[in-house]
Amino acid sequence: MLQALGDKAKSGLFAHPALQGVVRRAVNLRSDLLLQLDDRLEGLARRLNLATRKEVKVLRRQIRELENQVQGLEGQLGEERNRAERAERSLSEALKAARDAEARVKKLAAEASVAAEPEGDPEPKRATRARKKAEDTPPAS
Repeated sequence: MLQALGDKAKSGLFAHPALQGVVRRAVNLRSDLLLQLDDRLEGLARRLNLATRKEVKVLRRQIRELENQVQGLEGQLGEERNRAERAERSLSEALKAARDAEARVKKLAAEASVAAEPEGDPEPKRATRARKKAEDTPPAS
């Protein structure tokens, strides 16, 4: 019916105050009916121990927030794992360097003791003096 009317006629018809009042009341009536229906459905859901739309909406929001928190925590966990792996590598390298240094010290000590021993003398004089000094010195308390 409205298709048969021209644009001027349509705009004049919709501009009429009586029609605007009818449209306003129809929109308000529809809105009121939807609100009443929602209230009744919410009451029925409570009686049947079912979740309401509002509760589901709140739960969805909470789930989204928890998912975001989990993502953040997973990111932090990844960073901490990387830090731990770097620390473990550094520790491993330090232990290897310490073992290498200890081996070098032992080798140098062995070479020094061999070099310090005069041929034919079973115990070098320096070592004998150091041993006697150590025996004469009382232990520190």
